Amino acid sequence: MKNNCTFITPTWPQFKVGPIIRNEPDKRFYTGMFRPGVSEVGGFVKCKRIVIDRKIPESSIGKARAGDMIVFEGLGDYFMDLIGYSSFLKSEFKKILISSNNIDSLMDKLNPRKSIAVHVRFGDFKVPTVSDLDNEVRNIRIPIEWYVAIVNQLNTHYSGQVKFNVFSDASDFELSPLLSLDNVSRALGGNAAEDILLISEHACLIASASTFSMWGAFLGQMPSIWYKGLKQQSLNDNSQWEIEVGMSDQIAPIFIENIKYE
Repeated sequence: MKNNCTFITPTWPQFKVGPIIRNEPDKRFYTGMFRPGVSEVGGFVKCKRIVIDRKIPESSIGKARAGDMIVFEGLGDYFMDLIGYSSFLKSEFKKILISSNNIDSLMDKLNPRKSIAVHVRFGDFKVPTVSDLDNEVRNIRIPIEWYVAIVNQLNTHYSGQVKFNVFSDASDFELSPLLSLDNVSRALGGNAAEDILLISEHACLIASASTFSMWGAFLGQMPSIWYKGLKQQSLNDNSQWEIEVGMSDQIAPIFIENIKYE
């Protein structure tokens, strides 16, 4: 799009031991989830180009010539180079996602446009100490008490008229303080790709400190709430739609007014 390059179909399937050990519902093998894009290079041509083409790192894209392969690896600047392209990328994501029928049924069930998504990432994230939270350490579990406090504030504001859909790799037991609240239920049935897309369709996101939440917020461009100090960068074209809230902080009324329900 921006640089008029042909996209090489990713090798999606992978094997991860961690989700198996932790008995996570989604093992994240990514098999049979995506189809190649219409103009993507795959199969034998992909293998040939990977072997033969001159490789140019992303940082030197300005020096690339016709026929070169631009190599992107790591997280780089996260979403900085993608800001402004969320609608295009979301459209392309939907085109390659195979399980669209399941998405339709989940959309009907969750009614995301009139609901708030809550993403709780536990998995391989470590249980934080007070010091971890104070020092804004990455890859930590946001305390479940924080989610409870945020949901309670919003439940009070909306007089219990808004539904909260919880997306998580944690067990029901770990989520019990949250799932026991009024109007809160767990979103079940989706794989990782479907969950990101479903999160992006919600009116608002209560996020975890993970790239999973970042993808949902970026693709959705909706108001989002992050634990204070753990939002890594702005993801929304309108930065006023992103706020950081501490354990005992109150959500600003002007932010809540930005949450639009269809």
